[in-house]
Amino acid sequence: MGRAGALTEAEKRGIWGWRAEGLKLSDIATRADRSRNAVKRFLDQPDATPGYVSNQNARIFTEPAKTRVSNKLRAAPRSPLKALTMQVNTGRSQRKPVSRETVRHNMANNMSFRRAIVREPLSRENRLRRVAFAMQNLNKIEEHRKIIYTDEKKFNLDGLDGYSDQ
Repeated sequence: MGRAGALTEAEKRGIWGWRAEGLKLSDIATRADRSRNAVKRFLDQPDATPGYVSNQNARIFTEPAKTRVSNKLRAAPRSPLKALTMQVNTGRSQRKPVSRETVRHNMANNMSFRRAIVREPLSRENRLRRVAFAMQNLNKIEEHRKIIYTDEKKFNLDGLDGYSDQ
């Protein structure tokens, strides 16, 4: 169920009237078509500003912390989230620590921290140069095979096979 808007003046007058009649909280909420919490909150603090009451225990991600995350990401863009969170929380002993989820949300809001293209793709000219180099050196493989498989009596790639220089 979504949140309704703030109470209108007519709803407030109705709630006060039904309260004066002696109706229970649930009956008032039913007549006003509002939740019991909304009606109770209004009756407890009629002058309070309506709207969402934020969580008092929420971890606050202040501007300096956002700047710290941005700086750490610029220095090491591929650093893991756990390391980033630990670096952001250093020196925050008086305040509540920032969670990994908060750091992740900050990174998601800022599109510059997406994975970037590391280098430009090869140009047509460089591709042709690479192909030419490969074609020139194609025969070197055959020459290598001739050297390794000779008619010598004892030849190992690993070195001498039991023979010593005595």
